Amino acid sequence: MYALSVLLAVGGVTVLLRWLPFVAARMVARSGFARVLRLFMPVGVMVVLVVYCVRGVLDDAVAAGGGRGYVAVVAAVMVTVGVHWWRRSAASSILVGTVCYVLLASLWL
Repeated sequence: MYALSVLLAVGGVTVLLRWLPFVAARMVARSGFARVLRLFMPVGVMVVLVVYCVRGVLDDAVAAGGGRGYVAVVAAVMVTVGVHWWRRSAASSILVGTVCYVLLASLWL
């Protein structure tokens, strides 16, 4: 009887925890704040990620090759933005930008 009561309690909590986010999402989706977040969050997150990654890469590039590291990073970011505007595909722009940086950093530095 003890094992059955534990299993029922654990099962009930599991179902509640899996059901709760869907209920909360329905309630939050109607608010104006959620609409604003849906509009600005993807861009904001991408800007933060780009700044974080470029800063780390620039620190490494300057330590390795001086001024040429800046050129490789700036060129790769420009290629990434260009490919993204051209293709409108995050996967292709990230792939091409990464390959561009790797080639510039390994062949030019």
